[in-house]
Amino acid sequence: MGSSIEITLKDLRPKHCDRFINDLKKYRWHRTLPIGVQEIEGRPLSPRRQNIILLRVRQVLDLAFERGYLDKNPHTWITLQEELREIDPLSVEE
Repeated sequence: MGSSIEITLKDLRPKHCDRFINDLKKYRWHRTLPIGVQEIEGRPLSPRRQNIILLRVRQVLDLAFERGYLDKNPHTWITLQEELREIDPLSVEE
């Protein structure tokens, strides 16, 4: 993803979480073709995929807090992305 920074858990701040979430929104997956070194840029990550990643980050932060590595649980700093609703323009009768 974007620029990487190295920090310790004790130094984690909301700005680091915000940067991670923003980078996740901008991230586009890449795929290298087996023939040659051609790289294909794909679509951005879906909100569902972003939420899966963010939920795992929350779980890691919860575990770090439970084990005493953190004084405060930064779990609330990680906000999930809004899911797109499925559009169903016609009713069953239509």
